[in-house]
This record gives sequence, C-alpha cells and structure tokens, in this order.
Amino acid sequence: MVFFSIIALFYVFFTLGLYYYWSRISVFKFPEYPPHTSLSVIIPVRNEAENIGLLLKDIEKQNYPRSLFEVLVVNDFSEDQTAQVVEDFFRNSCLNGKLIQTAVFDKLQGKKAALVTGIKQASGTLILTTDGDCRVGKDWLRSIAAFYEEKGFKLITAPVFFIKKPGLFSRMQFLEFSTLIGAGAATLQAGFPSMCNGANLAFEKKTFAEVKGYAGNEAVASGDDEFLLHKISKKFPGKSGFLKSIEAIVETTAPATINSFYNQRKRWASKWAFYKNPANKILAVCVFAFNFCFVALLVFFLAGLLSLPEFLLLYASKFLVEFVFLYKVLLFSKKEFNWMAFIILQFIYPFYVSFFAITNKAGTYYWKGRILK
Repeated sequence: MVFFSIIALFYVFFTLGLYYYWSRISVFKFPEYPPHTSLSVIIPVRNEAENIGLLLKDIEKQNYPRSLFEVLVVNDFSEDQTAQVVEDFFRNSCLNGKLIQTAVFDKLQGKKAALVTGIKQASGTLILTTDGDCRVGKDWLRSIAAFYEEKGFKLITAPVFFIKKPGLFSRMQFLEFSTLIGAGAATLQAGFPSMCNGANLAFEKKTFAEVKGYAGNEAVASGDDEFLLHKISKKFPGKSGFLKSIEAIVETTAPATINSFYNQRKRWASKWAFYKNPANKILAVCVFAFNFCFVALLVFFLAGLLSLPEFLLLYASKFLVEFVFLYKVLLFSKKEFNWMAFIILQFIYPFYVSFFAITNKAGTYYWKGRILK
C-alpha cells in the first residue's frame, strides 16, 4: 500500500503539472491586419481517394491571400484513385496546387520520403503539414501565419482532435487523443518537448535544412513529427511553441475498428525506443511505469492483497486528476465530455499502454496497405 501510494502521489503531481502548464498557454487571437508569410501546405497521401477531396475543399476556402500559399499533395504510391481525385480537383480549382509523386531515396521511405519530396519543391518560408483524412477551418492558415509572425517560432505545433462519431469506442478514443494533445502542449510549454502531431505542424523550411531533416531516424517508419520537434527544440531552445487557438484546430478520423486501432497504436509506440533526448526517454519510462503500476494495483486488489477502500482511494486519485486535466483541454476546444467513455477508459487505458510499451519492438503492423516492422 505504501509503494502504490507513492506512485499515485507522483502521478497526481505529474498530471497537475500538465494542468498547470496547459493553463499557462495563452489562447491566441490573430490580429485584424493580414499576415504576409508565404506558406507551403504539404499533404502526404496514400490511399486517400475518399478523403482528400474534402480536405482540398477546406483549403480552397481559406481566409488567406491565394498568392501567399501553395498546396503540394505528395502521392505516396497510392493503390486507389487518390492521384486521379487530386488531379481532377486542381484542374477545376483556383488553388495554386500541384500533385507530386514521392521520390525514391536510399534511406527514407513511406511518409518521411513523401514529406521530403514535398519540402524540396516547396517555395514557402513556412512549411505546414497535414494528412489526407483531415479537415480544417477557414482560418487555419491565417492563425498559424499570424502566430508565426508574432512569436518568431521555428516550429509550431497545433491542436488535433478526432472527429466525434457515435459509439463508445469512438468516444473513448476521442477522450484519450484529447489528453495526448494537451499533454504534448503542456510538456512543450514546460520546456520538455515530448510529442506533437504531424496532422497540424508548421516549421521553417530553412530550419528543417539546418537540423538535417529526418536524418538519424530514417529507419523508423513513424515519428516524422516528434523527432523533428526534438531536433529543432534541441538546436534552437525556446523556439518551438504550441498554437492554442480554436481557428487552428485540425480534425481527423479515429480508427473505426479494433484492428486499425491496434495498428495505429503499434505505429505510435514503435518510436519510443528511438528517443535520443534523455528527458524524452525518462518521460516515456515514467508514463509506462505509472500505467503499469495501475495495472498491478488492479491485479493486487483482485488477488485480495489490497482492500476495497485502499483500491478505491488510489484509483480515485488517478480518476480525479485526469478528469481535471482533460476537462480543461476540452473546455478550450469546446468539445463535449462523455462520462461513460471516461470511466471505462480509466480501467482499460493502463492495460493497453503497458501492452504496447512492452511489445513496441516486437512483430510487424499494417498501415495504409503496407506491412511495417
């Protein structure tokens, strides 16, 4: 009981720290005067024929001067009609858009190869990346450009939320993902950049070249976003920031099946072992340790080694601090909180975090029609 109490206490302070640093991030309101930064929106796509047209329509409606941004859709050897959909769209659109085929590199492959292909051809000062299955609001570009001009950051992370859909499985993913977005923003604000999402990321093209892009982690299929955040933050301390703005939110689709969910989490977990910054390694170990201890807590209770009051007291500490933090994040995003999904997630989340952390180096996973190690 003493051991579990110490772990629970550490977890409470850790989560309250996330709450504190999230609260310290000011909500950004872009000014009335128009921004002037040239932008290159790069969208790596693979088998996104059903979704890419919707995203391009969103970008077509942007409240940003057409002369100041371009859209580069990089086709990563799609096996469906993605390329045809993009070509047809640009043919009938006034967007400054181009479809590019992913180049072949000696070391890079997949999404990183697609991104580098686009970055090499980009003409904008600021590179923005998103995914083919995302949706954006009309002031997405304007909010990012204005934030860049005001703050002078070399890299900007911005909020990504799952599109809310009916069903308990979807609601649980929505809450979990919202927590991850808030935690990434909070740790960046605290000076320990840990995670971000490539579906809503911006960085200077010259800075990407200065840190040598994805060099050093080419063999990792995932992590194009987080590894770049770590490299830029290390070379340029204090020059990365989180854009806390409703207008900057990007929405994406959550996995619809257990199998697709498994492959997504396997892909995410695959990069943890390749973190080079000691602070990131320690944070990853702490997250695993906290969750594994809550798994052990439940096992000890079921084995009769902890009483019901002891078990409830320890789990209540986890429940309360996570609720406080998540509610704060959702309050900013104006998203709805679902109690049933939250309660169930409290008990199953430690299990699958522990599972993916332990098995992150084992086996293969399936992603976008490819089998990856």
